[in-house]
Amino acid sequence: VINKNNTEECDLHHGNSILTESDIKMINQKYPCQNTKDDGENCKKHVEMSIGFASNLPYPPDQNQVYTLSDDCAEQLKITFLDFEVESSESGSCDYDWVKVVDQDGTILMDKTCGDQVPEEIISKTNKVDVQFVTDDLLSLKGWHLEYRGF
Repeated sequence: VINKNNTEECDLHHGNSILTESDIKMINQKYPCQNTKDDGENCKKHVEMSIGFASNLPYPPDQNQVYTLSDDCAEQLKITFLDFEVESSESGSCDYDWVKVVDQDGTILMDKTCGDQVPEEIISKTNKVDVQFVTDDLLSLKGWHLEYRGF
């Protein structure tokens, strides 16, 4: 639970509790709560991007990178691509370079994707997701940039 001072506390209130409010406060100060989930309002926004994107350079060739997105603040992630430019073939298929998003439970949230269309927002089932980025040895483009937040 996030209290009015924006600090994390364990919820020690119980109908049959003999703990006073000062007991609860002292316990929370001495033993900080771990793994408390909230509704996501207090979760931070995170940013991730392909190699080279921040420097305005094309992504490197022959890559098979996995970017792990996670947020212990909540149980799910909301992922929004802000920019996306990944090589596709003339037919529009993703034979050369691609991005794939897989949830921690193995669910494919976004199958192999390429091109210059920004993908739709993704909602995960868990709070940990892998973004796999595979490139060949030919054309390299801008890459991708996303933000995510737990909720």
